[in-house]
Amino acid sequence: VYDRGSSFDVIQGALFSKLSLTFDAGFDQQLLWPDEIVFSEAFWESLQDHRYMLDKRAINALTHSSRALDLYCWLAYRCWKLKKPIKIRWSSLMYQFSDNPQTSAMRSFKPRFKTALKSALLVYPDCRVDLHRDYIVVHPSKPPVSRNWGKINFK
Repeated sequence: VYDRGSSFDVIQGALFSKLSLTFDAGFDQQLLWPDEIVFSEAFWESLQDHRYMLDKRAINALTHSSRALDLYCWLAYRCWKLKKPIKIRWSSLMYQFSDNPQTSAMRSFKPRFKTALKSALLVYPDCRVDLHRDYIVVHPSKPPVSRNWGKINFK
């Protein structure tokens, strides 16, 4: 999905152009991982153009909480792209980050979210998030890791 301001482009295509599996004789179970994956050119370019860096120390510090790690990754991806602060309703956050948004009560979601957010912000100190009764405000921030990297070539 590409955000173009007032519109979005959704690109559909194959993730890979080749998937190769090898089976051993007498081995009746399918392998869990393929021997080789070749990404399609369009998918690879999309990964190159939209990648972002995470701080390895932050990831290690958040291994105790998958929700805090999810929030850190989400903030790291989202905040450096923002041009202005955005409001996000608690109901939207619950839908995105709750274990079961259909049955989860907001009164139990908010405290768990706030705890995870506090952990994520401890490892991403340049990120600013304001909490309000009905929504949060996420502000533009520097990325957690400098964006001065070139294209990666694994070929």
